[in-house]
Amino acid sequence: MSIRHWVWLSSLTNASPKARAALCSYYGGAEEAFHAPPGDYRKVPGLTEHEAELFEARDLSAADRILGDCAREGIDIIPLQDARYPVRLKNIFAPPVALYVKGRLPDVDGVPSVAVIGTRRATPYGLKMGRDIAFGVAKCGGIVVSGLTEGVDRAAARGCLLAGGTCIGVLGTCHGGEAELSRDVAASGALVSEYPPGTPPLKRFFRERNRISSGLSHAVCVVEAPEKSGCQLFVQEALEQGREIFAVPGNADAVNSAGTIALLLSNRSARKRQKKRLTRKTPQAILTGKSSSPG
Repeated sequence: MSIRHWVWLSSLTNASPKARAALCSYYGGAEEAFHAPPGDYRKVPGLTEHEAELFEARDLSAADRILGDCAREGIDIIPLQDARYPVRLKNIFAPPVALYVKGRLPDVDGVPSVAVIGTRRATPYGLKMGRDIAFGVAKCGGIVVSGLTEGVDRAAARGCLLAGGTCIGVLGTCHGGEAELSRDVAASGALVSEYPPGTPPLKRFFRERNRISSGLSHAVCVVEAPEKSGCQLFVQEALEQGREIFAVPGNADAVNSAGTIALLLSNRSARKRQKKRLTRKTPQAILTGKSSSPG
């Protein structure tokens, strides 16, 4: 397996994740895709004409630069066909063709993991619940997955670290200039991105990140979210992957509770039995499947 060709494929971020995954699937690997006959990419189902042209350039110079940057910055590269690549992430729609990791990626296939998400404009209640739920998940031996964005996500990461737990931070950008919290997350678990060093940021990357965060998780806990927020898109992605969804109730008249209340009431969020269980469960119960309610 040539790591150089996997880096080449992952660096073509002007093509969609779906297109990169489709190319890999069609040819059986990144190196095989790179050496496909000229013009052959147009045969690949799901590729646009523009994406086929992007792949056709077959320029490895960016891959060589990225390999050097990763070596200097201590970034591990885990291609899709690497034995260390999580099976549960590999099985999602359009899995990342490579993961760029600082720290050590924990065993999400063998250890329960919960993505704790919520609004960036969290209330003190939302921050406390995000921190406390992540703290409890970590204390029972689970892994916390966080987007590390301002608000609930960062509170969850801090709660996990406070418990001495393992956190996976999933970035919507490439590595570079990490804040103290991100460095602490890498030290306790892993900081993960599908974008190689030097990739210019694009707004759509944060939406694309959702599938990775939920893909690494067994369940998703929405702590606080307005009715129209990025959390709704995250939940939709997680449901398509077959993940369990939990939502934390809030004040009935609070803007930041509208999204979580909608999840609790909607059949789209999860089976009714699963939704109703949250109010009776501690973080430990989420992991063990046992109710903590009296009697």
